[in-house]
Amino acid sequence: NEGGNSGGNSGGRGRGGWRGRGRGRGRGRGGRGKGRGGGKGGSKIDESVQKEPTITVDEQIHERYGASRETVVKPSDVKLKKDTRPFLKANVDYIQESYSQSLVAASESDTYLNPSTPSYLESSDSQIPTSLFTQDQIAESLDIQTAQKRFHLDLSPFAPYTIAYTSSGKDLGLVGARGHIAVLEWETNKMRFELQFKQNCYASTFLHDYTLFAVAGEKYISVLDGNTGAEVHQLSKVYYPRQLLFLPQHWLLVSLSTSKKRSESLQNCIVNWQDMSTGINVVSAITDRHGQGTCMKYSKQNAVTFLGSNKGSVTCWTPNNGSKPVAKFQVSTSAIRDIAIDESSHYLVTSSANKTVKIYDIRMMTVLSKSKLQNPINKIDISQNGSLLATTRFNSEVAIYKDMFNSGENVIDQRDLKKQYMRVDVPGFVSDMKFVPWEDIMGIGTTVGFDSVIVPGAGEEKLDTMQAGTFTTKKLNDNRLVQGLLEKIPPDMISWNPNMVGNVTRDNKKDEFAKKRQKDKQEKEKKRKREQNHKQKQKEHEQGSNQKKRQREGEEGNRKKRKLDDGGAEGSREE
Repeated sequence: NEGGNSGGNSGGRGRGGWRGRGRGRGRGRGGRGKGRGGGKGGSKIDESVQKEPTITVDEQIHERYGASRETVVKPSDVKLKKDTRPFLKANVDYIQESYSQSLVAASESDTYLNPSTPSYLESSDSQIPTSLFTQDQIAESLDIQTAQKRFHLDLSPFAPYTIAYTSSGKDLGLVGARGHIAVLEWETNKMRFELQFKQNCYASTFLHDYTLFAVAGEKYISVLDGNTGAEVHQLSKVYYPRQLLFLPQHWLLVSLSTSKKRSESLQNCIVNWQDMSTGINVVSAITDRHGQGTCMKYSKQNAVTFLGSNKGSVTCWTPNNGSKPVAKFQVSTSAIRDIAIDESSHYLVTSSANKTVKIYDIRMMTVLSKSKLQNPINKIDISQNGSLLATTRFNSEVAIYKDMFNSGENVIDQRDLKKQYMRVDVPGFVSDMKFVPWEDIMGIGTTVGFDSVIVPGAGEEKLDTMQAGTFTTKKLNDNRLVQGLLEKIPPDMISWNPNMVGNVTRDNKKDEFAKKRQKDKQEKEKKRKREQNHKQKQKEHEQGSNQKKRQREGEEGNRKKRKLDDGGAEGSREE
């Protein structure tokens, strides 16, 4: 075979270096040729050129990763007979070499794609807790590019502010309670648009990307263009919205609203699901019997909406279950201030007005830990990697805790500095706070403006290019938009059990036949019970009539007997 290839390249004839006899054909620049080799002959290559020493694959793995040769997995050696053809042995050698090279490539991918751990804040002195480090001290030890991500915006005339980030973490949306709206690229300080809405605003969220920005106004929901700020759509059927969420996999805009003018207290709570790809209002659920809604979050695993109420309960809602929640957590007897759900949707953190914080396991619906604090917590958020929990402290401070889901103790403590990972002081009271996706940054909206602070170890270190799109261009964003519309999940598939998606359902005809048979069986059972009740009543009626007849006959006999007794007494007196 080697001889055939070399012969084809040279345009003539050549001899191969394999033992035995073999034929091969080759095509080269000089023309076609055939090769034939035999015996111990070698190819007609200049033997003066010495080959470089080769290193085996197992030695490369041992040199790069420190693994012993015994630990390297190889295919089982194939024992060939002496009369086996040589090209078969060559194929086996090629397969073994390819398999060994695949092991090296897999080891390299694990090295680059699986870093060890996130970079957390550590103290050189074990006696000094990390919660005592200030933002200035942290910024001094960082590079210039990361240190510039810490800034403060003084927007006190229009405060307090609520904030929203896109899924890529590049764009920031600021909405003031007095109508000031701004969308900007916070890393480059590039303003996309800024306007005065001229009405009170309560909540905001980005849709699939920065191009559409939804704002909950005084009466309606307005959808603004992310580049110009122009109002492209108004959801006039949703009255007095106060909370907004967007489900990216289903393209649903979830809102908490009321139909009465007493909107501050949300007397008549309604959860609405609006399909933003078609503009159709999917369904609305009335949640009055479970209390007035105070906060709203959603699970990224099954897209179930979690709603906290003033009656101390957290209810779970889906658009295909009507006005009945699919699950309910009775947290306390006082109002729920805020709730948070981690990225894996395994844990739920709640804060109540009675100064308690509870951590629930959503899968088992059990309480993992409970903390009694000195002051109530108004806002809670969990980092993207699920290792950090941020809570408010005295309304003007933010306390951050580390590894609170791995410990069963009461890790949340407002006084113990050793249990706190970081502490951030901000001007004014905290009105909203969120961790930035894919960054070690947290945004805090206050009654004075906006603050961006550095939190080491908060972002996910493994960048998901299919989801985040941090370094994508406009063309890739457009392609992702079309792909998202094609892969949109219908609202009917939202369920408490996410494993339902992908299962094979039974035939509808069999289901209809089973339902019909069950319905006929129920009708027969009802008919049998009616007949049985009728017979029993008829029997009771007959027994009652016979008893009354016997009673009347007995009374008549007694009356005749008394008459006979009275007639005999009169005759005796006459005598």
